[in-house]
Amino acid sequence: MQRQKGNRMAERQQRRGGDRLLAGVLGIVGAVVGLMCYLPYSDGSEAAVMTVVVIPSQRVKTDASLSVVFFGRVGYSRTAPVASGFAAELIFWRWVPPAFAILAGAAGGGIFSHLLSRWRRLVTSKR
Repeated sequence: MQRQKGNRMAERQQRRGGDRLLAGVLGIVGAVVGLMCYLPYSDGSEAAVMTVVVIPSQRVKTDASLSVVFFGRVGYSRTAPVASGFAAELIFWRWVPPAFAILAGAAGGGIFSHLLSRWRRLVTSKR
């Protein structure tokens, strides 16, 4: 009885290690897929996220404006007395969309590996 319990625990431990490896591999694959899906839409006039800074001329006394366009629609806009006030936000909007695509792909790969390992356990337990 004790020996059977030890064998089952060893099998579970081995399966968990395989599940972690599967989650890691599919997480990396998902991250690469997320990046590859993002890259075609990252530049040009059809970019998924574009930042537009409008700097008024010296004669006109208006504020500079920053608009962030998501898939062709303005989703965020802000004004500042000088355009240099947007420096941090421009960096943010430059790096956050690809990071989000990579993390979403990795999370999708992790979820897929979880579902795959549950299906594998279900199939092997019916034998």
